[in-house]
Amino acid sequence: MTVDRATFYGGSQLINVDLFPFTATISTPRILFLVGIGPVDTLNLPDARLLKLGGPQYFLINTTVFGVIIRDDGSNGLFTMASNSNALLVLADNSTANGIWLERVSF
Repeated sequence: MTVDRATFYGGSQLINVDLFPFTATISTPRILFLVGIGPVDTLNLPDARLLKLGGPQYFLINTTVFGVIIRDDGSNGLFTMASNSNALLVLADNSTANGIWLERVSF
């Protein structure tokens, strides 16, 4: 995995993710630039109980050739990001490890 990091004003960080499946942790930067090349790329979200409610928790920028499947902590598919799309993830409920995630996807 490439760990190209950029730190922005206010402390937000961006990393390039080019090895899938990728599992986010509570210390993963909140801006993820997805650059994988496989047809079945997945990004697994962390245990929601370890995160604060609200968000945005993650901003995903998908530049892959194929879609990327976004999964909760229990490996349940939440949605698939199309190639060349962006998604903003907000945590609506953190009472379970899977949580309830709200996504806003744009192309």
